[in-house]
Amino acid sequence: MCFEDLDKLIRDLKKKHSEICDQWSKLTNTSYNLDKKYVSDIVKENSDNELFEYILQYRDFLSDNMTNYSFELLNKNLECRIKTRNSIEDELARYMKKKNQSEESRGKFPLKKCLNDLYGVRYYVQKDSLELSEIKNHLKNNFPTFRIIDASKGDYKAIHAYFHQDNHSFPWELQVWKQKDAALNKESHKKHKQGYTQWEKESLEEK
Repeated sequence: MCFEDLDKLIRDLKKKHSEICDQWSKLTNTSYNLDKKYVSDIVKENSDNELFEYILQYRDFLSDNMTNYSFELLNKNLECRIKTRNSIEDELARYMKKKNQSEESRGKFPLKKCLNDLYGVRYYVQKDSLELSEIKNHLKNNFPTFRIIDASKGDYKAIHAYFHQDNHSFPWELQVWKQKDAALNKESHKKHKQGYTQWEKESLEEK
């Protein structure tokens, strides 16, 4: 059972994430505790527009500073992406609409949790016989400070790992897929995006 490539990718991503966090911290004059800033701070009436602009500025910073690194990943047959503004808005709206929230607690989700994948990378495991539980256990044992979860739901089958420096830095996400699950996983993503596309259409019609 060989995890060398995956482990190397995680170490490289961790180093790059740390570099970007440090660069961003030096560049911006503003700092937010993303564990104590909530979705509702942005989405509700009288929301914090400066906080939302801060998120978009970080997204643009990624676009300006991650191009070469992303090309390196693509050359290794990995997939990566920076979340678009529309996807960010959709994610915030979905968290506001989550069920079983009282009016008082609506949207009280930390931004660190909601926007934990502004930069995302996808890694494909080629060995079909390897179970997701084995991948998860390996990552937990070898990267104990990381948040590692089995994100499987319905047809979607994956392990997610999150790169986190501190509460003032945006996390990144690594998705680990088994190659044999790729078709169903992508179809599941497509269904998820259909809801986003309808939300975007309705938002545009309201303007």
